[in-house]
Amino acid sequence: MDSLLLKKILSNKEFSHSLAGILDNFKEPLLVEDLEGNILLKNSIDHPDMKNKIPIKANNITIGFVSGSRCSESMSNIINSFVKMEIEKRNVIDELLEHYKEISILYQFTGQLSAKLKIQDIADLFLSESSKIIKVSTCWVLLYDRRKNSLHSIYKSGEKEPVHVRSFEEGIVADIIKTGKSEIVNNIRNDLRYSSRYGNITSLICIPLVLNNKVIGLIEIGNDSSVEYTSGDLKLFNLMCAQAVGVIDNAVQYSNLEKIVAERTENFNNAIEQLSDANSKLFEISITDGLTMLYNRRYFDLLLKKEWEKTMREKKFLSLIMLDVDFFKKYNDKYGHLAGDECLRKVALTIRSVVKRPYDKTARYGGEEFLIILPDTNQEGGSFIAESVRSSIESLKIEHSESLINPFVTISLGLASVIPTPEMDIENLLKWSDLALYQAKNSGRNRVCIYSS
Repeated sequence: MDSLLLKKILSNKEFSHSLAGILDNFKEPLLVEDLEGNILLKNSIDHPDMKNKIPIKANNITIGFVSGSRCSESMSNIINSFVKMEIEKRNVIDELLEHYKEISILYQFTGQLSAKLKIQDIADLFLSESSKIIKVSTCWVLLYDRRKNSLHSIYKSGEKEPVHVRSFEEGIVADIIKTGKSEIVNNIRNDLRYSSRYGNITSLICIPLVLNNKVIGLIEIGNDSSVEYTSGDLKLFNLMCAQAVGVIDNAVQYSNLEKIVAERTENFNNAIEQLSDANSKLFEISITDGLTMLYNRRYFDLLLKKEWEKTMREKKFLSLIMLDVDFFKKYNDKYGHLAGDECLRKVALTIRSVVKRPYDKTARYGGEEFLIILPDTNQEGGSFIAESVRSSIESLKIEHSESLINPFVTISLGLASVIPTPEMDIENLLKWSDLALYQAKNSGRNRVCIYSS
């Protein structure tokens, strides 16, 4: 504090006017000057060189002088009283301004705090808001599990994810949780409870988060400079924490709820996926012949109708092959039904190995009868496929001693090919392929016959 304060005080018109009146009441020369000897105020009496100087002090520091004769000391006391009053007034104003600033920050902090749902965001908000009035470089929010008597998460400002811990941290944190009391730790590196987690932090404020008389965690703010925290800083930070504890508890509940929802959503999605898989398998079972694993009769009817309508729209050929295992009843009587089932499985597998196009469909029509749907296939192409299936079955050389035409299992096939039109009936295609099959059987079996109108 220097003579600038004195100049500032004397610049107050009301004060300087009162002081000038007092000076004029003295019938001796008096003047007020600063530390550099500049005259700031004087009365109207001539002022010879006066060496009698009485100091004007503020908080025991000289800020100017009253020069004059024997009345100088009285005048100095008067001015000092005015200076003291002015300083006290200014201190009150400064204190009020500081309180206003704190209240303003608390108001803004509370308003922003209510919108936070994540603890990480709360830690960042603490850092940004508290930095407006005190020196802060880092903020931590530590969550405490009373049942396990340990910390379970540490949120640090500026970090994206919390650090999950299982062990209880000894030292400052343990003391705060045990006592439930706030603490200032200046020169923290000289403290026996210093933890490497604090890094370059030199001063620390620790506040317990108390909800319903139970500690649910704590908040720490620290700075990495030479600034030491004061009781005033602690008081303000306590107020901020009091506003935050309920929001932090809500954020914890929200986080737990998010985890529960995520877990249940995952379980629900898994259940939906399993149900979808089960439905897919059930659908496959419902359309598949259990013995041969080809499509069954019911699904074949739907497929044939679909392909009939499609080739009608596109004005393309649709071929249908109906085939039958020759003398299959005699095979069953000779080798048994188990061998008969195995024979049909081999026939079905061979048909699938020959009919390879993804849009060609194969089905078991009933007993030893099979059907092959060949979209976009004319009579020549259908005949080629039919003969390929026939020769492939014969080449299996499945023994059939009861066959009247061959020592091995053979098949007879009937083929019908048309370009469907609205005037045609889909049942005709089945009837025509059946007639061609009947012709193949009557012609000696183990052959392909083509329906001709």
